[in-house]
Amino acid sequence: MKIRNLLLAGLVPILAWSCSDDKLQGGENIPPSTASQNYMEVSIKMPITTRTASPSTETEDGQDYENSVKEVLVVVVNVKDKEQQEDTYYVKEEGEICFVKAVGITSSQDKTTEGVHGNDKSYIARINNVTLDTNSDKYYAVYAFVNPTSEIYNYYNGKLTQTGWKDQSEMATTETATEFITKYADKDKERFFMTDTNVGTGNYSGPDRKQAVHFVAEEGNYKLAATAKVERAVARFDYKAAKNKNEYEIKDRNADATKLTVTLEGYKLMNVSKSFYHLKRVAAKKEGDSTDPDETKITYGGAETVNNYVVDCDWNSTNGKKTWLSKITEGGKESSEALAIRKGLFFTPLANSEIDKEENNEPYLPLDFKEPENTANPAYYIMGYCTENTVPSVASQQNGLSTAVVFKAKVSGDFINEATTAALYEYNGSFYNHWDSFKKAWNISGNTPLTAANEPTTGEELKTLRETLNGKAKRIPIQGMDEDKYGNVYYIYWNRHNDNGQNTNMGIMEFAVVRNNIYKLSVSKISELGHPNDPTNPTDPQEPDPDPVNPPKPDEQNKAYMEVDVQILDWTVRVNDIEF
Repeated sequence: MKIRNLLLAGLVPILAWSCSDDKLQGGENIPPSTASQNYMEVSIKMPITTRTASPSTETEDGQDYENSVKEVLVVVVNVKDKEQQEDTYYVKEEGEICFVKAVGITSSQDKTTEGVHGNDKSYIARINNVTLDTNSDKYYAVYAFVNPTSEIYNYYNGKLTQTGWKDQSEMATTETATEFITKYADKDKERFFMTDTNVGTGNYSGPDRKQAVHFVAEEGNYKLAATAKVERAVARFDYKAAKNKNEYEIKDRNADATKLTVTLEGYKLMNVSKSFYHLKRVAAKKEGDSTDPDETKITYGGAETVNNYVVDCDWNSTNGKKTWLSKITEGGKESSEALAIRKGLFFTPLANSEIDKEENNEPYLPLDFKEPENTANPAYYIMGYCTENTVPSVASQQNGLSTAVVFKAKVSGDFINEATTAALYEYNGSFYNHWDSFKKAWNISGNTPLTAANEPTTGEELKTLRETLNGKAKRIPIQGMDEDKYGNVYYIYWNRHNDNGQNTNMGIMEFAVVRNNIYKLSVSKISELGHPNDPTNPTDPQEPDPDPVNPPKPDEQNKAYMEVDVQILDWTVRVNDIEF
């Protein structure tokens, strides 16, 4: 795929955050009279790389508003131990944070002015009056965060002279899913939170390992130069209509002339994580079936491979995914205690209709009237953004934990318009729009017989019907009038991250959402009716579902009622240098 260079547009002067330039307590700062001549330059690179773990090796440029740099937060850490490889020193062990400052865009043409200076090719930023030890044997690790919130800045500024900052995460409290994600992916304000990927230390020998740097004398001043690569903290979902008007034709399995039209009308994301780490973390276990339980073996910012896992902050946390898994009953059902845990982890969680009695009013967003935004591939439009959600265990990739896209569809056609029943029935792949024909097909199959002369319509009659059908047939209520009758069904796409190509065997990180990836979806085929019930609506189901979505159910299923073409691309931008 040809990578097109995009300009970082729309940058305007703003007030930069900064912390005190006073001498840090307990540090080895040089006298202020000399420190005033010290400055720092850091190159911020938004990497163009490919993921070895994904089925696609293509990358895609971000939109201008996704690439925009408003502020850069610099966090400098003392290096306690380092090791040399050729002419480069790498961090082996870190100490405490010794310097924190954020700088923003400046309109000054003087490149020595503190702030970020930009043009259409690069961005130069500068931090003056750096009060750090300039001795050549004093080494530092320099981290960068782009477009942080004020809360993120305050956190790092509050960690001065401290360690233990790498496990910091963001967590939703009272926000909605849209409000929470918009804090870190705001299209209107052109602010996308980006985090450092050059984090690997210690025994880590993979790419993007953090370098140890020191001050260098330059024209009477002392300069600290470093490089940091960043990536967005969220992922993106794109959609392309594979059929005109999102319409698909499905046929009766036994009567080819009987056809229905399924129109995809809306979508929502289900099981969206309420939290994410600032720094991506990876881990591996020799056997490969799950991540190593020893969190000291976590690699911060390490490269994702086909044999390791991205570990998010829900996995080992109190009342996290591991705890949820321990609350599943021996019969493979979700307990009310487990449901409460899961609802604390996710926005719009998968409903457990057996025990969940609350309404979920998260709306479906329309699939029609979308203007393509993606200049790299105008056939796709951007559905939205999503927080990272991973399950670092093969066996634990289950419906209750994995993120999904739920499509709401309308079922219509002459067959429904001609119905004499209040519902469309589907049994053994055949459709029925007359009560007598459905009752006959049901009864001759050896099921508990249906005896009612007329189709049940009252509450008690429908309850008896649901108990008799016992989930073996679909009953889809018919809405509308005359020639505009229709029913609603729902299709669930569990998001694949690394497809192993085996529909009966789960793979490592097969179902996940990982930051800085674009998941490009296109529904190529629909072969049967979807679920009669909204899987995100936790009220008791009013209609039988022959294949209810059980939270502990494995994501990998041999049966498929629709086919989705998927591309997983690195969400990249042109390499831009920022110096400060």
